[in-house]
Amino acid sequence: MRKFFKKMCVGACGLMFVPILAMVPVNAENVNAPAAQAPLTETGSIEASATPIPTLLPSVSPDVSADPSATPTATPVVAAFKTLVPDANFRKVINELVFDNAVKDDDNLTVEMQEKIAAYTDKLDISGKEISNLLGIQYFTGIKELDCSHNALTLLDLSKLPNIVNVKADYNDLADVTFDKEAKPETIDLSNNNLVTLNLAGFTSVKSLDVSNNKLTTLNLAGLYQLATLDCSDNVLSSFGVEGLVGLETLVSDNNAIVTMNVSSLKNLKVLENRKSEVTLKLQKVSTSDAGVVLPTGAAKPVAISDKGTYKEAENAIIWDKATDVPSSFTYTYQITGSKQMVTVTVNVDKTEMVKNVLSLDKVTTLTTKSKAYNKVTLTWSGVDGATGYRIYRSTSKTSGFKKVKSITTSSKVTYTNSNVSCGTTYYYKVRAYRLVDGNYYFGAYSPVVSAKAKPATPASFKAAKASRTKVKVTWKAVTGASGYRIYRSTSKTGGFSSIKTVKSGASSSYTKKTKRNKTYYYKMRAYTTVNGKKVWGAYTTVKSYKLK
Repeated sequence: MRKFFKKMCVGACGLMFVPILAMVPVNAENVNAPAAQAPLTETGSIEASATPIPTLLPSVSPDVSADPSATPTATPVVAAFKTLVPDANFRKVINELVFDNAVKDDDNLTVEMQEKIAAYTDKLDISGKEISNLLGIQYFTGIKELDCSHNALTLLDLSKLPNIVNVKADYNDLADVTFDKEAKPETIDLSNNNLVTLNLAGFTSVKSLDVSNNKLTTLNLAGLYQLATLDCSDNVLSSFGVEGLVGLETLVSDNNAIVTMNVSSLKNLKVLENRKSEVTLKLQKVSTSDAGVVLPTGAAKPVAISDKGTYKEAENAIIWDKATDVPSSFTYTYQITGSKQMVTVTVNVDKTEMVKNVLSLDKVTTLTTKSKAYNKVTLTWSGVDGATGYRIYRSTSKTSGFKKVKSITTSSKVTYTNSNVSCGTTYYYKVRAYRLVDGNYYFGAYSPVVSAKAKPATPASFKAAKASRTKVKVTWKAVTGASGYRIYRSTSKTGGFSSIKTVKSGASSSYTKKTKRNKTYYYKMRAYTTVNGKKVWGAYTTVKSYKLK
């Protein structure tokens, strides 16, 4: 589905743009009344009073240096061709069609030359000419047909073309279109542009209108009783009053945000294409126990709902038992009044606000670390209720540079071993819980930052035993990643230890020492790993004693 969303543009002539209205005819002279003079009534009609329309046709005394946008007087502006027609590609077209390429850019566009342009009555076809500015079109007062499609126009000001009947302006970048209040257009093609609002109220001559593939949020068609063909598909229109369009034979309005339609008054309607709509609605609490989306005011009653949703008429809402049961997108259907046609509405559920309020998570309050090996650090933290999982972040700075190192996807797992870290390097860690809902992550606060340093493991199975009548042998299990070991001895269990041997092989697992008999000695040891020429020490073993007899 093609959807477009851009800024609303208000016409140069002060148009008041309103939601689609077609119930009450409006005097064509009041079409361009200022916004403050055209309020909507409760029945959807327009109240408007005539107001002079600001002119865009420059008219001042015949001074070649005159500003073409100066205040109008009775005398047309005479100025350089390139001044009055600033777009070079449009000037080229005029020169070829009217002046046989005889006019130079710096030549004055005299009154006589302007009258010659006004005398041009053939179809003006300027399609695909890469024109971005149609200033100068006001001189073509005699034309009935204009094709300016496939250009780069952002503004189409036809307010000085009273004879225009057919307009083809598709595939531009139009954000605003203005017609002469005396004009009687019959065929208008404004498809594939950037229109957000359009007011054609009172132009009762219009028989065919194509405004498909724009960004229309409001469309005023009040009084267009001769309109036979309307294509307003692929916009973002949310309401559609067609009751006054009594001449309508073909209506195409697919791919909008229309949630109700009544065509029972359209007796001439032969073709109706309005099978798809799309809206975005907020997830909210509908009652103390239910959650869902409230349909727009006036929306037709759903006939069928996907994903096990239930319609609750009292609240005009589609609900589920729990907020977590509400899908991120679902569909429902309704029937167009006066027709057997069914419309499928796709509802995109905006859960942002409610999820923040309902699915908030607590902070991970405790985080501890422990060196597991020369290249491993193990983290353990407090669990958080309602979490889907946890994210673990690491840095070599306590205050910045944290990057995600692991995402735990099981809420019950509250431990993680960070492998392949550099031995002897201090790392900083923090953890936070998350909840995953419909593909969106919602996070709790970070835990406190804690530090950890990988170092060699403590030698296991450390023992002291008799090797001979004069020697004691200490043994241990070799430590993975160790470069060597240092063994200490003392005559006291609690202090006075001194090094008796540095074993320079990590694969070693024993050492024998000559010892005095009948005297108790105490032993302990630790492993080390050499990193960049420096020893990184592991923890001491427990103290072991032995006495030779």
